[in-house]
Amino acid sequence: MRFFFSASDEPEADDYGVEVDDLAAARRLAIQYAGAIIKDQPDVLETGQAFNVAVTDERGALLFLITVAAIDSPRGGGPDPHR
Repeated sequence: MRFFFSASDEPEADDYGVEVDDLAAARRLAIQYAGAIIKDQPDVLETGQAFNVAVTDERGALLFLITVAAIDSPRGGGPDPHR
């Protein structure tokens, strides 16, 4: 089965896709893809913004969405200005 992976920080959708055995394998790949982007580009998790990886099928139907967000605690006072 061919699945397509698009991250919210990318201006263009995935037109090529990846062949994997099933939906469970696509989910694992999407989680690894999201982790790699966050590791290489931690700024995608700006305060108040969510970072998403959408997985679609060959028809363009959304199968699932991986969402990661950095949310400051009201008591935390926001990001450390000294970092």
